[in-house]
Amino acid sequence: MPVTVILTRAQVQAIVDHAHEGRPNEVCGVLAGNDHRVERVYRATNVLKSRFRYEIDSLELLKIHRDFEDRDLELVGFYHSHTHSEAYPSATDIDLSAPWRDQTFGIVTFFIVSLKYVPPQFRAFRFDAAGAVSEVPIAIVESAVDSESLARHFSSDVIGQLDSGFLAFKEHGSSPDPIPGSDASAGYPAEVDDFGPTVDLPREPVTGD
Repeated sequence: MPVTVILTRAQVQAIVDHAHEGRPNEVCGVLAGNDHRVERVYRATNVLKSRFRYEIDSLELLKIHRDFEDRDLELVGFYHSHTHSEAYPSATDIDLSAPWRDQTFGIVTFFIVSLKYVPPQFRAFRFDAAGAVSEVPIAIVESAVDSESLARHFSSDVIGQLDSGFLAFKEHGSSPDPIPGSDASAGYPAEVDDFGPTVDLPREPVTGD
């Protein structure tokens, strides 16, 4: 069973809202943190502006990487949206994972939010060296304090109701209920960053669909 990834409710809501804002095109971003616990959500620009594929500009990715390293954080993974299909990796998504499978950057998780359903699906996956897919359990908590506590005391791969203060969803669960008052114009906590559009670098971009 893969190690559980921990996010706060606000972080998941920010990702879901990003997906809604970007419709009909796919959106993408980066998640950083420590000990499989997400601490910052970085919105990125889909330079392809496509309904079926996404690409994170290499310079933008480099800026994000430098920012979370300056904060003593590590790469947790990437997220993107599927506007019309299941929250499950496509063949292109699996190809995308190839540079990250050797764990040079640690264990990288790929998150997918699907807008095919109401509420949207939010699921996470990892890939072995051959590209085989494994779903990753997600624990969704109310606050960063809960997230830190859960990371310290995680002793089981079985996700359930761990404590009255924790919201935990099984690996096939959908996203949590929307946060009251949360919308595209409301703004997010400091751990959500938007690096905006950037110019291309002469190197391979991160792509997928």
